[in-house]
Amino acid sequence: MGEIKEQWSKGKDAGTIVSNVSHYKHEMPDKVEYYGGHLIAESIPARYVSLIIRSPSMLALLEKALPIIQVEANVRDNALSHKGANDQNIYWSEMRELANEISTEIDRARGKGE
Repeated sequence: MGEIKEQWSKGKDAGTIVSNVSHYKHEMPDKVEYYGGHLIAESIPARYVSLIIRSPSMLALLEKALPIIQVEANVRDNALSHKGANDQNIYWSEMRELANEISTEIDRARGKGE
């Protein structure tokens, strides 16, 4: 069976963030029911809840972006004109996809589109 992907969401109680995955050996079932999941954080001001919920996805996206950004730095160092046309098309396609994903995550962190 595959690994369960952790997802954070708003809890039942205002200002709480919960996970679908437990991080504690001895978690009380009544607490999971009360919060609507496994508690990650509480007493969070409403304006920060969406940002915190999206932070694992934003970290994963930045981890995905890092190698692309590193390649870009090398390409700029070596001058883009040394690359073939096909390499440039692949490069621009990857950069466009990355820009779209970053834009979506930023919107979600700001609470847009929920």
